[in-house]
Amino acid sequence: ASLTATGFTNTAPLADAGADQAVGGGVLVTLDGSGSSDADGDSLTYLWTPPAGIVPSDVTAEQPSFTTPTPAPGDPDQVLSFTLTVDDGADTHQDTVDVTVMAQVAATLAGLPSDITGPETITVDFSSDVTGFDETDLQLQNLSISNFASTSPSSYQFDVAPLARGSVSITLPAGVAQDSRGNANVAASLTATGFTNTAPLADAGADQAVAGGV
Repeated sequence: ASLTATGFTNTAPLADAGADQAVGGGVLVTLDGSGSSDADGDSLTYLWTPPAGIVPSDVTAEQPSFTTPTPAPGDPDQVLSFTLTVDDGADTHQDTVDVTVMAQVAATLAGLPSDITGPETITVDFSSDVTGFDETDLQLQNLSISNFASTSPSSYQFDVAPLARGSVSITLPAGVAQDSRGNANVAASLTATGFTNTAPLADAGADQAVAGGV
């Protein structure tokens, strides 16, 4: 008589690359494979496969880190996909996580002539819809402001006029407006000469010819 059996069979591990993330440029991101598991209790090894150009701190670590690239303001999102492979010594399993890198909001000012002599309309355009921006955020030198208005969720306009002779400037500071995901604007500025002085014209009158004692 005899007995045979298959014996203990391995259960493949389950990879878990963690939740997707959305961050800005130049941010230190930690990937997280700690949710990976093995039903048999086998120890696991990890291998992260990054996208081209990205170098994690240790591709064999459970939780490696890397610094996101910095896109130019207004650029579209950049999606970085990482594949995690876990190995229990007999079988492997993979999972993928996406890290979305978001750019800052670009901002442009336009409408200020190089030699401003009277009222001018200035436009402010952002690369995406923003909130939080109003006329008190603007820094003006030697200019008055009026008629501030939003023409769309990403565009604004206002009028300026010089207050005195000399240079003028308009500065939109960074971080005064945000898009729906919390990305802030970069700074923008305009400068101009302003109206310049015109020298006076002297007139001493016509020459005269008179007798003595007059």
